[in-house]
Amino acid sequence: MSTKQEPKLETVVLIDSHTHKGEPKKKDDKIEVNARQKEWLIQHKKVAGPAEPQPVAAPAAAAKGKE
Repeated sequence: MSTKQEPKLETVVLIDSHTHKGEPKKKDDKIEVNARQKEWLIQHKKVAGPAEPQPVAAPAAAAKGKE
């Protein structure tokens, strides 16, 4: 007998309206999704993806703007 593992679910916060499991959801609602669903939601801009690294300004350039 093999036991089928349940996919790991993660709670995400919507950044746009979306229908999940047949129910309309709105921005800031929380839903539980598996990894595949999360990727789909990120690609369709329904949830935020991982933050992209921001370039760090050089100290000289930052000081120059204060003159």
